[in-house]
Amino acid sequence: TLRRYAEILEGTPAPSSTDVSPARGLTDLALRRGREHRRMYVWTAAALCVAAGVVTMMGIGLRRQAEHALTQASQWDAAWRARVTTTLPDMILQRPGVSPLTLLRSELENRERRTRRPEKAEPAMPILSELETLSFVIGNPEYTLESIELDTKGINRLRVVTADVRAAEDLLEALRGISGSHIGAWRDQFTPKPDKDGTQRVLASFNGSWVRPAEGGTP
Repeated sequence: TLRRYAEILEGTPAPSSTDVSPARGLTDLALRRGREHRRMYVWTAAALCVAAGVVTMMGIGLRRQAEHALTQASQWDAAWRARVTTTLPDMILQRPGVSPLTLLRSELENRERRTRRPEKAEPAMPILSELETLSFVIGNPEYTLESIELDTKGINRLRVVTADVRAAEDLLEALRGISGSHIGAWRDQFTPKPDKDGTQRVLASFNGSWVRPAEGGTP
């Protein structure tokens, strides 16, 4: 009897996994979406709609700004073209090998040259009055004038023959201290110079530069 009962149990098929159990039914009820879930979905959809509206408004604003910028650019382009057509009509014309930028640079350079202030010329130094002033010193009968060069923009040179070195030094001091002279910074160079009769004399060479008004002189 036990053997037959065991054979019957072995021949009975196992319960299918698809069979519904009471416990599984309770689990399905617990997982069913309720009112809170539906409310969450509603708020999420509303937030997405608001975000879409904000993005749309931003796009409309950017488009209006772009249109306004294009309008201003067109107005500015028309304004400068009208001004250029009046003042520089050659820049509007299309020429092969010549760019408007090249024409503009050339015109700017020409106008700069026309409006540039002339360079301030240095005042001419009073050569005649300086000769008269120096004559009071080199007119001494003890001196023999060999040459004198006065240049209004260069170095002034004076060559005088004196009896000896002491006389040449006295002449240098007289040149440096003469009143009314516009030549300063005299530099000296003494070299022996014998006369035809063999008398030893001194050739005194002096170089001096003009004292400009900016340096304190008054020409």
